[in-house]
Amino acid sequence: MPERSTPTSKMLAQTIGFNKDQVLPVAFVVCVTFIGYVIIRSIYYLYFHSLASLPGPFLARITDFYGGYHAWSGRHHYHLYELHKKYGPVVRYGPNRVSFNSAVAVKDIYGASKPLRKSAGYKALLLSGNIFSLFSSIDKSFHGKRRRIMAHGFSDAALRSYEPIVQERIDKFLEILTKEAGDDGWGVSKNMSRLCAGLTFDVMGALVFGQPFKILEDESGLSYVIDAIMSASRSVGVMIHLPAFGKNNILFKLRGFFRLIFLSLQDIKNIKAFLALSTKLVGEKSAQEAAKAAGEDIVKAQGVPNKDILGWILDATDPETGERLSINEVWSEARVLIIAGSDTTSTSLSGALYYLSRNPVILNKLRAELRSTFDSENQIWPGQKINSCSYLKHVIEEALRMSSPVGGILWRETTVDHTVQGIRIPAGTDCGVPIYALHHNTEYFNDPHIFNPDRWDESIVGNESVTTAKSAWIPFQIGSRGCIGRPLANMELVLTLARIVYGFDIRVDESKRAIGQTDVISGYTEFETRDQLTAETIGPFLQFKKNLER
Repeated sequence: MPERSTPTSKMLAQTIGFNKDQVLPVAFVVCVTFIGYVIIRSIYYLYFHSLASLPGPFLARITDFYGGYHAWSGRHHYHLYELHKKYGPVVRYGPNRVSFNSAVAVKDIYGASKPLRKSAGYKALLLSGNIFSLFSSIDKSFHGKRRRIMAHGFSDAALRSYEPIVQERIDKFLEILTKEAGDDGWGVSKNMSRLCAGLTFDVMGALVFGQPFKILEDESGLSYVIDAIMSASRSVGVMIHLPAFGKNNILFKLRGFFRLIFLSLQDIKNIKAFLALSTKLVGEKSAQEAAKAAGEDIVKAQGVPNKDILGWILDATDPETGERLSINEVWSEARVLIIAGSDTTSTSLSGALYYLSRNPVILNKLRAELRSTFDSENQIWPGQKINSCSYLKHVIEEALRMSSPVGGILWRETTVDHTVQGIRIPAGTDCGVPIYALHHNTEYFNDPHIFNPDRWDESIVGNESVTTAKSAWIPFQIGSRGCIGRPLANMELVLTLARIVYGFDIRVDESKRAIGQTDVISGYTEFETRDQLTAETIGPFLQFKKNLER
């Protein structure tokens, strides 16, 4: 007996089924319309857009996904270097994005008085609540107010109070270098990227929250903090190269979902744990400050009471408006400080150790300078003596040139029509200078792929050569957006590198020599950085032996 068709079943069939004679023509029209739109838009970008005359890769000229893809690869800074070699000093890197490889462009784009602001792509940094930080803010007025408050945490008095905290963490770092030494005195091979990250995250944990994460000791189980920062930077770094997420309200609201595309379940777990931890520590610090208890237990030898960065910031007011930061604003800044103050410094330190370990002449020259200046490692503290070590300064400058913590472009958007490097750029265009490409530009650096600290010595290469090189040296940026934590980063780099070189012999683990290095051009091996929001590195793998000779 055949089944009877009920009204309900008919409605269900109509709901889940479709009439192909009706649907297929509609689908065809939609597809043709979309393809037509893409073609017309591409023709406009290629031939009629105000930037159409500028050279660049075909795909880059019609879609931002070109830059997004290379950002995802982690090698877009090397790719930009190759593009500038091919196309010249000006490259169109997106429908509304232009890359300039010159010192002139640095001033035209990043100068404090120039009519540019941070690209809308940086809105991808915002989490729930849309609370801007010093780093993620687009508005120049907001940035100026916030920087005036944050500056209290990086004043000379503040830096002096941080010295014992930094030195205590360096003590622990140096102890680990030969902790498992064999009978010959050489310690086991260490992945210096990971170890340097442990040092700098511990320092920033202590300076931001009043207590180190103790990643170096791995006693607290907080080593996941490093992984959380790396994975978060990786996902956000891609979205910064897709400005539509900052300009389109719908995409902006969905940014959290798109960030998940670049994260594993373990990444998400680590990030959630870090956010929860930072929220907890900021709350504790706020309570301590309210009770006037922050930092009163450690006193510097000069009599300056110690206070961590959040202590200074929670107490600070804008000198012009008298405003203070709310607890949510402090929490937002704390997260950024941990990232910006840790990952960037560890990359620079790892890079310096990579090049020193492969250049024994330079290493021995630096050790000779340090040992002629200090009678013992314990004397190495901030002050006139360490500042007199000119070769140490040149080594660090060269390491920052070769392995800049940010190798790609920090995009800026023109707010009005503006001239960059002699080219008229319309309002609403993202401009920037690729740092790796500029740092390896032969117009400013002879043999740019060779690690040579002497290029910064006026007595060797002359004043004109050094002035030219410095005009194109921007690891900390310039202008009002220049790195606010530069003095602190420099302190960590100087003290750590000086104490390592003074007190230890260094050798490369030959079985892992090739790990973490790359040949950007044939015949020149460099320390490899994967440029995301900051930099991700592996190695060098080194061994250390205590050097007691004088």
